[in-house]
Amino acid sequence: MGAAELISSYRLEVSSPPCEPGAERYNAFAHLDVDISALMPYVNAVWPGATYDKAGPHLQGRFRGHAVTLHPRMIALGGFADRAEAEALMQELIAELNRIWQERESIQPDYRKRERPSAVALYRLLPGANCKECGEETCFIFASKLSIGAAELGRCGRLRQPEHAWRLEKLRALLGEVP
Repeated sequence: MGAAELISSYRLEVSSPPCEPGAERYNAFAHLDVDISALMPYVNAVWPGATYDKAGPHLQGRFRGHAVTLHPRMIALGGFADRAEAEALMQELIAELNRIWQERESIQPDYRKRERPSAVALYRLLPGANCKECGEETCFIFASKLSIGAAELGRCGRLRQPEHAWRLEKLRALLGEVP
């Protein structure tokens, strides 16, 4: 395939979860015309906190603060306030995946299966003030939701303070976020 794009077309579906009528959050699904299984080990190498399962095959990670799951013929992207935001970020993500594919000759593919970080590991890196700014009662509840991909790291405002920059960097690495 050389330097050609892997993902050149897709059908985009944007919806709110059916179990939450009237939900204010949207998810985006790109239904692909091509199998992207061969791309996943390269993404696994570039996104250190991603969780990759070769047997699935699927890869989960975060992109610009949003949960991402790659399947052979589908990309799922979650947690948007509106359709336009979901569509725009899906375009950015597909551009990033095509860039990784185009640079694959310079990337050592990583076939290791990684697991999500535990809530305890994430909690130890949070500022620990239980300030509720993130919308959760405690930092541990927030860490628990982070560990399963049900919360966004950006909800913790204290991590934006300069004295916590090192915490934010380590958390992003553990969660596999691409800044």
